[in-house]
Amino acid sequence: MNGEKASYVGMAERYRQYLIEQHSLTPLQENGELPLVVELVGLSRCARLS
Repeated sequence: MNGEKASYVGMAERYRQYLIEQHSLTPLQENGELPLVVELVGLSRCARLS
């Protein structure tokens, strides 16, 4: 990569294209919403002592 494409954004765009071409992934459709997944590992409830 060189020129304007030699940046974090340029690398991310190239990697996205690689995933589409080599691994048959499809881009998400833009609808104004972003998918969000949250996984909590080792979560426990704590009682607050006053």
